[in-house]
Amino acid sequence: MNLELLLTSAARSFPEWPAVSVGDRRIYDYAAYGSLCARIAGALSGGIGLRPGDRVALAMSNNPEYLAILFAIWRAGLVAVPANAKLHPRELAYIVSDCAAAVCFAAITPPTPGTSSTTKGLFNTSLSRAERSRASTSGLPPGAEAAMRRTGCVG
Repeated sequence: MNLELLLTSAARSFPEWPAVSVGDRRIYDYAAYGSLCARIAGALSGGIGLRPGDRVALAMSNNPEYLAILFAIWRAGLVAVPANAKLHPRELAYIVSDCAAAVCFAAITPPTPGTSSTTKGLFNTSLSRAERSRASTSGLPPGAEAAMRRTGCVG
């Protein structure tokens, strides 16, 4: 069973019910969250060209976008490879390389003054301008706290 079917079913059966809340604030109802996941899945498979069985790494903290991306990965028939976002860049690079992830979603956390960013330089090959444009117009959520990087050359 694909777990994404649970979200699709809830979006059809209870579209107005809250799906994701932070505290008392409703972020998404089931209809909006199901639609977001479908758009991200379409961007992954149609816009970027991933195929069922391709691996997608996630190095993000728990947040609404993380879950949307996770459900989208399952919807597109892809394999999710969750990784701790607090890993050292070399550790994360090893995981991404070892599992042969085609794409990695990584949280962007501004560095604390006096420290270096934990994600700076992790991937030395990013999506081309055309790929970013195609992905952003294919349904990826604007302003989401995730950066999508092609991982062909992991440093």
